[in-house]
Amino acid sequence: MNRESKMNLSDFNCVYEQYVDLVYYTAYDVIHDYHLAQDVCQEVFEKMFFHVNELEMDRIKGWILVTAENTAIDFLRKRNRYREYSEGDPELPRERSDCGEFQKSVERKDFFRYVFAELHEKNPEWYEIILGMDIAGCPAAKMARKLGITENNLRVKRHRAKIWLRKEFGIEIQELF
Repeated sequence: MNRESKMNLSDFNCVYEQYVDLVYYTAYDVIHDYHLAQDVCQEVFEKMFFHVNELEMDRIKGWILVTAENTAIDFLRKRNRYREYSEGDPELPRERSDCGEFQKSVERKDFFRYVFAELHEKNPEWYEIILGMDIAGCPAAKMARKLGITENNLRVKRHRAKIWLRKEFGIEIQELF
């Protein structure tokens, strides 16, 4: 494909099938809410549909990742803004939480991003398995089909990834949540 290859409506379904899980995982990584991540997914593909003739096929994955993350952040901001004013007097924002707690939360999130970046660098397939199964809750059978491997092979790879996480970072996967 040359650089000028623009996307068209006939490409939309193919791109959707190829990237729907990636958009969901990206959104879930930001929001940590199953239903909101689905809403983000819908919004990203709606944006893609309305801009389909402007997008280049060789850059679509990058566009989708950036759009998914930005849309998820927007959803998170809207949700937090709504909660801020819906609890208590609608005219007054609720009291801010302790700055120390906020800093801990930011540090924890940065650490988890680092852990997942290292996992991806070590083995992209392990990354996809942990992200899909342990974060997004994808069933083993679906994950194995997606990766084109058997469920037993999937379990072995997941086990090895967890051993590596414990060895490198001294953490259990449950501690990431």
